[in-house]
Amino acid sequence: VVAVAEFYTSNALCRQNNCVNPIFPALDDLPRLEQIDWQCATQSMVSSSLDFCRDVVKYDPALPSPNATSQPVESIVRQQDDAATTMFFYHMNGLGYDAGELRDPGRSGDQCAIETWRMVCFTYFPKVQAGCAANQSSPYQRPVRGVCEGYVAACSVECCDESVQCVFHHKASTGAGEELVQTGYVDVEGPSTFGTGTRGAGRRSTPPLAML
Repeated sequence: VVAVAEFYTSNALCRQNNCVNPIFPALDDLPRLEQIDWQCATQSMVSSSLDFCRDVVKYDPALPSPNATSQPVESIVRQQDDAATTMFFYHMNGLGYDAGELRDPGRSGDQCAIETWRMVCFTYFPKVQAGCAANQSSPYQRPVRGVCEGYVAACSVECCDESVQCVFHHKASTGAGEELVQTGYVDVEGPSTFGTGTRGAGRRSTPPLAML
């Protein structure tokens, strides 16, 4: 099986700054999330169960369908929130941060941490499709290009190759003769009815290793 990571920078000699693998937070989880059955919810339905993503999810999100999991909405929200938390800490550690000191990234004052936080929350809490009422099915809506570009700018991501592209379409063959396709983010800055989120402040921050 061809790993998705093979599409992105893995050559340490080519790395310039924050060129980690995967290049974007939660990127490798996008194909799995698109295979899930999603159901429309409202902000009021999820707000009391949110923790890590509480200050990001200020819109009506879609959730993995309770019909497929036989779980109450509160449990599903907490699972998605936990997934976003885990991916945030995983990615920030990869960038050289002590993620344990970023329990509340929205108030950390570090723009790279803030944009990473926003990106993982938009990934695990996709916006509902326009016109979708609560409990109706909804397709998974990836984060928009603007969210990705905000992360790239805030974390000063630079690579020697072309991996720092928010909109892309890669193909590779697996050992079984099948073709694996990986795509990037929705090609709009946002907000948009076709994707989740919008670009944040995106101020460039000094990478932690550069401050030593």
